[in-house]
Amino acid sequence: MVKKSTKTSVQWLVYFSMLLPCVFIGLTTICATYWGRRASWPAIERSEIAHLFAHLFVAERSEASCVCKFCGGWLEWVLAGRKSEKPRSVNLGFSVACFEIQPYQQASPKMIPHPRTKGNGIQGIPVPFGAKFYGENADNLARLSFLLMLLTSATEERRGLGFFIPFPKEKWRIKFGGAYDKVKKAARNHPEIFEFNDRYSNSQGNCFSQSIRLAEQFRTGRCETYLPSRRQKPITHLPDGALDSPSQTLVSHFRKFWLPEFPPIFANAWQAFAWDRIAAGDFYAGRCDFGRFHSNFTAFRHRHLLQSDSPLVAVDVAACQMFVLGAVVRNAFGDSDDLRKWFSLCKTGQLYDHVGGLTGKPRQEAKIGLIRCVFERVGMMTAMSEYSALEREFGAIARFLVFGKKNGHQEVARQCQRMESSILISKVVPRLSKIPMVTIHDEFIVPVEDSQTVQETIREEFLKHGMKPMLRVKELV
Repeated sequence: MVKKSTKTSVQWLVYFSMLLPCVFIGLTTICATYWGRRASWPAIERSEIAHLFAHLFVAERSEASCVCKFCGGWLEWVLAGRKSEKPRSVNLGFSVACFEIQPYQQASPKMIPHPRTKGNGIQGIPVPFGAKFYGENADNLARLSFLLMLLTSATEERRGLGFFIPFPKEKWRIKFGGAYDKVKKAARNHPEIFEFNDRYSNSQGNCFSQSIRLAEQFRTGRCETYLPSRRQKPITHLPDGALDSPSQTLVSHFRKFWLPEFPPIFANAWQAFAWDRIAAGDFYAGRCDFGRFHSNFTAFRHRHLLQSDSPLVAVDVAACQMFVLGAVVRNAFGDSDDLRKWFSLCKTGQLYDHVGGLTGKPRQEAKIGLIRCVFERVGMMTAMSEYSALEREFGAIARFLVFGKKNGHQEVARQCQRMESSILISKVVPRLSKIPMVTIHDEFIVPVEDSQTVQETIREEFLKHGMKPMLRVKELV
């Protein structure tokens, strides 16, 4: 007598779920034939498909997870248009917008891994999508292009406006050793990728001597993996000898923070690039000529998703730029009634609302207008309604904004940046050296249990300059 099947509905559901990945592979292969291999197809669309696939199919069960992770690697290979290479890793924690053949793997949930170890050497270099390097220095040119992508991602001026990046001879030597001159000449032989500025300046003042940038078609944030022709020594963008003590302290805390396993869907490829570099441990850091500390986290818009051993909070100084501007003006002209009113409004966080009331603009527009007054040229600044409001109520501020720009419209902003960094980076950071932290100018991301200590230290250092700032604390969720 033949027994009837006693499979439960749960078993049938499991069998059906195991067939779904096979169907998905077939469908994606067919779709990739028509769409996936088109170079003009934006990487963000491919990343959205992969991201949705990950959330739809990754299950708690180990068997299903293995199948789905394999499909994630297969999807990456198919959509990237690789005919000769199969995915060498099937971890779904891959570079979403970059579509690297070797995805990053978060080996420990408590630490950001470093992808370039001495034992393995460099296995793959992220380079601008579509960039082709040739000649005996092709590997070094790939390293140069990756470094320029990191530096370009740091500021909107470099990403959107194409500002040149200072790259003096010392930096060439640090990055490429004795072969730097050959690498530089090889880069000049790739004018379609690298653009050099041989002038000392231009009418806009946004060029520097011995500076370089990626060509416009490669400043999109999209990238792919370049496989070096031979093993190379591990590279780092964190030269200990070139970093001062506060910078080294901040860098030492980078790997105490990590990102979620699955990234969000990004609005543009540069945001995905920034996420991938932090997740992969490709860090850079340094202080500019005006003392400000810059790193991967400076322009990282998803820092609210950072994680650590403890819940995190962001501590920042309300109206910090305006607070510091007032201190700079007081150092130049001395104390006055209008400056005391300025500090009082900054301390209570009402400065932007007050200027908005004088100009008839919303708070956010008034804030942007005041910040523009600091950075704009004198002619443009004096025509702004925010400057007229400053003339009426804060005469010392208005006079200094004109007086301080007589040697260049950038001078006022530079003085403010120097004072801000001298307080927050040079003074506050060394006092908090044992607390894990990430800084974004006037913002400190720290564990919640250390929040009170951080606030007290910031207040004490500002008080030494005659300022009593209002601090805001926000939980990162």
